[in-house]
Amino acid sequence: MLMFVQNTSSFFLPDTEHRSNYKSSLFKKSYITMHTTFLRSVITTCLIGFLLTLQAQSPALQRYIEEGLANNQAMKRQDIAVEQSIQALREARGLFFPQVDFQASYTLAAGGRTIQFPVGDLFNPVYGTLNQLTESEAFPTDLANEDIQFLPNNFHETKVRITQPLLNSDIYFNRQAKTHQIAVAKASRQAYKQELIKEIKVAYIQYLQTTEAIKIYDEAYALLKEILRVNKKLVAAQKATPLVISQAEFELSQIEASQAQQQALRQTAAAYFNFLLNRPLDASIESDLEMTAPDITPALALLQTQALENRSEIAQLDAAILATDQGIARYQYAALPELGILMDIGFQGFGYTFEQEQAFFLGAVSLNWNLFQGGQTKAQKAQVELDKVRLLNQQSELQQQVQLQVTQAYHQLAASKTQIATAQKGQAAALEAFDFIQKRYAQQQSSFLELVQARTDLTQARLNLNLAQYAFLEQQAELAFASGNLQAER
Repeated sequence: MLMFVQNTSSFFLPDTEHRSNYKSSLFKKSYITMHTTFLRSVITTCLIGFLLTLQAQSPALQRYIEEGLANNQAMKRQDIAVEQSIQALREARGLFFPQVDFQASYTLAAGGRTIQFPVGDLFNPVYGTLNQLTESEAFPTDLANEDIQFLPNNFHETKVRITQPLLNSDIYFNRQAKTHQIAVAKASRQAYKQELIKEIKVAYIQYLQTTEAIKIYDEAYALLKEILRVNKKLVAAQKATPLVISQAEFELSQIEASQAQQQALRQTAAAYFNFLLNRPLDASIESDLEMTAPDITPALALLQTQALENRSEIAQLDAAILATDQGIARYQYAALPELGILMDIGFQGFGYTFEQEQAFFLGAVSLNWNLFQGGQTKAQKAQVELDKVRLLNQQSELQQQVQLQVTQAYHQLAASKTQIATAQKGQAAALEAFDFIQKRYAQQQSSFLELVQARTDLTQARLNLNLAQYAFLEQQAELAFASGNLQAER
């Protein structure tokens, strides 16, 4: 198990006891002390090195992933989309239940069309004859003709209406389609969750990589400061020219520039990481100094199979295809009639009263059978079928893209592992060269420029190894995402 980062803040600073022992053997012992502490730091890095035997894990990173899943703004929008699809299904299910409405109306009217009913002209002569025959006045003979107004005046209707569909294929297939749309929304949310987990991991790894690079530059800076101190003593003892001081100071300025650049990179990486977690961009980040990485990678064919089974993007298209199947079935059964019942219970009459004689009940059965629609249903069905063909084509392309993504991530992971081995050899060679040059310089057999170059090569070798190690972790996250295995860690 390789732990990438270690506490090496005092690798290159000789302690007080060593400094007190310079005197007559000042120059030789100074470089021996400097070399010993520097050697110990590099050897420590190699020993705890990149063994890659356990699954990559980090308690701090896991906490950050959970925080990101809970707080990320885009993740919240995905949750809202899922909830919306659930509510849409509830709406579709509600169409199967009776609909109960309370309806009330009151009408005042004047004028408008009327119909004349000659009541007097028809019945007055008849009643007069009857009175003569009966020799009485039992029948009225002064009836007036009536003008009946079509618009009802002072009329109300207050009722409860109940409607219930009995046979309707549209609402059945609509419910089925809404069910599959929930699966589409959930798969979309899961796909984004996997992407978010991967982005958080990569951003955290990049932050650690820049943090470790800063440490390497800090240690190189401390080493050069020690070289400058020793050079000043050499110049004071007239064993070196003042040129070595100016050269050392120039090298220090170059490292300071590199430190500033790495600080900027770390601040940028931290800001993006905090953005993913929906935190203030300058929020502090806990650095896990024991980040580990696995060396066990399944076969490429197995990873490709897992990707086709686990990737949420494929599940999302599967659900969308099932939803189009329900749309096709809806139009296939469109020739069936629609059957429903309607009931009205309430009061109706002149004057806004609720008397017994105004109570009424009305029941009805409705049948609607579409016999001809100019080929509209057939055209609508063809459109949905074309949607399905498009989705099937998209699904086939997506499967190839996923397999390609897995293949690329797999080979990039293998390449990054090789780069680590190369970087380790380069660091070992640079360390050996620095050890040799610094001993010769202590014996005044090598120039200061050779020592500076050896130090530069060693620092660059350490940076290369640091970059390769964290690149390996990034590629692991990419491969886990491509193969659909990130959700197993959640």
